[in-house]
Amino acid sequence: MLYVAIGFLFISVGSVIEGILFDVVGLSIFVAGTIQTTLVAAGMLIILYSLHGQMSQPTQGGR
Repeated sequence: MLYVAIGFLFISVGSVIEGILFDVVGLSIFVAGTIQTTLVAAGMLIILYSLHGQMSQPTQGGR
């Protein structure tokens, strides 16, 4: 669940940061959009990892 929360945090920050970078910082819309897309993609990958990541293997021997 921690990875899901972190993934949604990246997606949320990515959605807001494009406007901030364009309006406040003064970056071009292309650079701001690239940063936003990168953050959203990272968030999606983190959520994907939380769904399909490695699970601990049960130990043999009945414990």
